[in-house]
Amino acid sequence: MPSHKPVFDMQVVGCKVNQVEANMLAGLLEADGWQRNTNGGQPDLVLVHTCTVTQRADRDSLRFIRQIHQTHPKTKIAVSGCLAELEEEKISRLPGVAAVINQHSRSQAAAILRKKILASPEIDKSEDVPVWGQSGFFAVGPNPVQLPRSRAFIKIEDGCDGLCAYCRVRLARGKPVSRSPQDIVSEITSLIQNGYQEIVLTGVNLGCWQPGLAALIPEITRLPGDFRIRLSSLEPQHLNDELIQALAQAGDKLCAHLHLPLQSGDDEILSAMRRTYDTAMFRDRVNRLKALRPEMVFTGDVIVGFPGETRTAFENTCQMVRETGFARLHVFPFSARPGTEAADFPGQLASREITDRARELRALSGELYQVHLRSRIGKPVMVLLEEELNPGEWAGTTEAHDRAIIKTIGQAGKLARGTVLDLDNERLVVGEESA
Repeated sequence: MPSHKPVFDMQVVGCKVNQVEANMLAGLLEADGWQRNTNGGQPDLVLVHTCTVTQRADRDSLRFIRQIHQTHPKTKIAVSGCLAELEEEKISRLPGVAAVINQHSRSQAAAILRKKILASPEIDKSEDVPVWGQSGFFAVGPNPVQLPRSRAFIKIEDGCDGLCAYCRVRLARGKPVSRSPQDIVSEITSLIQNGYQEIVLTGVNLGCWQPGLAALIPEITRLPGDFRIRLSSLEPQHLNDELIQALAQAGDKLCAHLHLPLQSGDDEILSAMRRTYDTAMFRDRVNRLKALRPEMVFTGDVIVGFPGETRTAFENTCQMVRETGFARLHVFPFSARPGTEAADFPGQLASREITDRARELRALSGELYQVHLRSRIGKPVMVLLEEELNPGEWAGTTEAHDRAIIKTIGQAGKLARGTVLDLDNERLVVGEESA
């Protein structure tokens, strides 16, 4: 290593799993003598952790790489993540790219970059960090570095066993692998002891975690301390009887919010997508959980413009969204991903039609969100404090993942209880409860 500490920046594209992995990679670099770029100067290295879930994610990833090289032509670039896994040869030829770190070599990232960027000796295999499973799930040690933020994210699973016709993330991630319950509970315990009051469980397909979330959730929520757990996302087929009971019985330590990727509200389109549920199953499982835990708030993902989606099929989706009572949606225009079945399906829709349907569904989501927010007025909430806007006034997030403003004396990362008084556009205005 050089006498001075080499400096690095991170650029992350994509989901919460990518954020966690970028944090892990940063921890590996810091443990190896690198330091984060804090003064805005030219770093020695920028590590771009990429995503490939949509064409836009691909474009963003490639755009960041090109912009970094244009802005800092002497800075070396390393690329990791899903796009790097599937397009390694293409990315390695981009100007400025000095290293591509694939899924299987992430645990050796520090040694690889020492060699590629700093021209240090050959990689020492003894420095390897343990890897679980073929998809490359890894941890950086018993106390993974958490970025200074109000909540902590824990990756408990990697990979996917789905065969969805539109998705190529599974091609990059491989089959599911699970982190041990002991490691998960140990890390959560450490985070609670270090003051974190919201902990988010993440995974590429969270419901694939074994031996099952229905067993893990009670073990976590029994831990002592003032904290809450949030699930990042859950596929509908994994919301089985056992998990419904576990979610219903978890109490306030589990956020009353569940993100379920619906993808379509039309059975023919769901079948073409190779989804493993139909609309009747989706409705039944949501309704059963609502009956047991009425305060549960649901959000979801929908893909519009899938090949063969007629106007009637799209309207079925809109009706399903209304009936389910989603608070809001993430709407994704269909993009044909290379290497997926759907890229070659007949009935591809014109881009203008896809754009129009996405706009229409987003407008419906906006209407539903206003209805949801108005329904919160007069109800108690717990707000995770995130940013102090003015002295004694904080922006934060409720257990239902709503944005909120609360007047309170506190600090970032702490929970504050209050009652919703009013709305400020798409934010709840919360009055803190008296001590």
